[in-house]
Formats: sequence, C-alpha cells, structure tokens
Amino acid sequence: MAASLLVRLPIFIMAVVMLVIGNRNECPGAENLPLLLICGGSILLIGGFLRQLVQSCCSCCDSMFDSCETGFKVAKCGAMVLFDLCYVTVTTGWCVAAAIYLSKAVDDNVPFGEEVQGVCEKEVYNMTFAAIIIGFIASMLACLFLVVGRLCCNILFCKACQEKPDAQAA
Repeated sequence: MAASLLVRLPIFIMAVVMLVIGNRNECPGAENLPLLLICGGSILLIGGFLRQLVQSCCSCCDSMFDSCETGFKVAKCGAMVLFDLCYVTVTTGWCVAAAIYLSKAVDDNVPFGEEVQGVCEKEVYNMTFAAIIIGFIASMLACLFLVVGRLCCNILFCKACQEKPDAQAA
C-alpha cells in the first residue's frame, strides 16, 4: 500500500501542476502549448483513476476463484498488464506529440518570457519541457517494469503456475 502511494502521489501532483499551469497561462505564439499541458494532466488523472478501478475489479473476484487459482492469477495479471501497456502507450504518445509541438515552437522562434504581451510565459515552456523529460523517463521505467516485473516474474515464476512438489514425486 505504501509503495503504491509513493508511485501514485508524484503522478497525481504532476497532473495537478500541469492542469494548473495549462489553465492559467496563455501562449500566443504557440497557442496549443497550454492545451497540451491540460491534455497531459487529464491523461494522468484519468489513467490513474481507471487503473484503480481495474485493480479493484480484479481484486473483488479473489474469493470466487479459490479453486481455480492458476487461471484466475493469469487472467488477473493479464488484465493489469494490458491496462498498463495501454496507459504507457497513451502517455508515451502524448510525450512524442508534445516533444514535436514544442520543438516546432522553438524552431519557429516563439518568444518565451515573463508576462510580456504576445510572449509565451516561461513556466508554460518549462513545465512542458519538464513533463516531456519526466514522461519519457517514466515510460522507459514502466516498460522495463512491465517486461521484467510483470511478464517475466508473474508468468514464468508465478507460484500458482509452478508444479507442486507432490505432483513431481508421483
């Protein structure tokens, strides 16, 4: 529970900061930059909520499948892996789109400054840049976790999937 909170809290904080900065700032030179932050923050919040919902749905069936432990564990693992893969794909897609749009704004020499008329505020630019960098790092770590942690360990070394010692002796 505590480890889950340590992962979800920074994501929630990042999403709220992205929404706040995207909502209260304007960027006339790159009009979609604040909208990009709002979309990114919304993706993080909605994805976190949906993940919790999928996780609750998977855990509410634990008592129903006591006799069929192996099949249920594989199905439960599969549902979470599928959701996590979709979530990582969507967030990585957002990072790619944001990186393309931000690099285009920089190439077009969009001025970034402090509260000057017709200039994109620096905190919009900095927050978008930080969100892209953090997003790519988080996506790489999530993919590594999905491959090594979920797929390899849960499927190859799952206790429910291993043969029991009594069955080997017979």
